[in-house]
Amino acid sequence: LERGALRVGEGGAASDDVRAALTRAAAWDAARHDAQARRARGVYPDGIPILPPHRYRDVVVEPARGCPNGRCSFCAFYRGRRFDVLDDATFDAHLADVVGLHGAALASHDGVFLGSASAASLGNDVLLRRLARLDAVLGRRSRGVAAFLDPDRAPRRTAADWARLVDAGLVDLTVGLETGDAGLRTEAGKSGDVAAFVDGVRGAKAGGARVAVCVLVGLGGLASADRHREASREALARLGLDARDHVYLSPLTGSLPPDRLVAEERAWREATAGATAARVSPYGADAFVALA
Repeated sequence: LERGALRVGEGGAASDDVRAALTRAAAWDAARHDAQARRARGVYPDGIPILPPHRYRDVVVEPARGCPNGRCSFCAFYRGRRFDVLDDATFDAHLADVVGLHGAALASHDGVFLGSASAASLGNDVLLRRLARLDAVLGRRSRGVAAFLDPDRAPRRTAADWARLVDAGLVDLTVGLETGDAGLRTEAGKSGDVAAFVDGVRGAKAGGARVAVCVLVGLGGLASADRHREASREALARLGLDARDHVYLSPLTGSLPPDRLVAEERAWREATAGATAARVSPYGADAFVALA
C-alpha cells in the first residue's frame, strides 16, 4: 500500500474510504489473527457451536453455557454438557468482553443471540435483568434478541409472561420439536409430552414472539418414517405458526440411506406445506458457520 503501489480510482472520498479499508485489512497479519483467535476463545470458551440460520449474523452473548437437557441422542453440540448460568457480575464481565472483542464491528450487527443451548430456559427475573443490561450496553437492535428455547425445561410461562419478555427485547425463539411422535421423542432423549410442547410454543406466540421450529428428517429410521412425518405434521398444525415464523427441516445424517433421505426431505416439504403458514426450508446443521 505504499504510495503509487495501488491505484484506487482518481481520488475523492470514495477512493479514500477504499484505501483506508485496505490499510486496515493489511494490518491484520498472521500474528494479529492468532491473537484475536485467542481472545475469542476467552470470550466464548466453548466456541459458538450453533445458531439458527436466520440469526447467523447476530452478536452472540452468553447468559448461560451448556444445555439444561444434555441427553438428546442426536446432538453433536451439547450432549453431556451441564447447564451453567452466569451470575450478574460474571455476565457483566462477559458482556464487556463481547464489546471489546467485536469493537467497531458491533455497529454492523442488527441482532443479538443469547447462547448457549437454551438461554430462554432461564427464569423470568434473570432474563429480564439480562435483557435490560443488553439494552444499556448494546442498545436495542433492529432485529431484537433471539434465543433457543427448550419448552420441556423452561418455566411454564403465560402469554403475559412472554409479552413482558418480548417488550424487553426477546422477540425470536428457536425450538426443537424434532418429532411429533411421543415415543420417538422419548427415545431421542426429549420429553414425550407433545401437548406440553405445543402449549409452550402457543404461549410464546400469544405473547408476541416469533418462533422457528426444527424437525429432524430421518429420526427413527425407515421403520418410523411414516409415523414420524405424520405425527410431526399434526403437531406443527397445532402450533399456530404464521408467516413470520420458520419450520426448519434438518436431515439427520446416517439415519437413512442417502437417496432415501433426499426422498424423505421432499416428502416432508409436501407434508408440511399444508400444515403450517410458516416458511419451510431445509437446514443442514453440519454446514453451520458462525459469521463474525
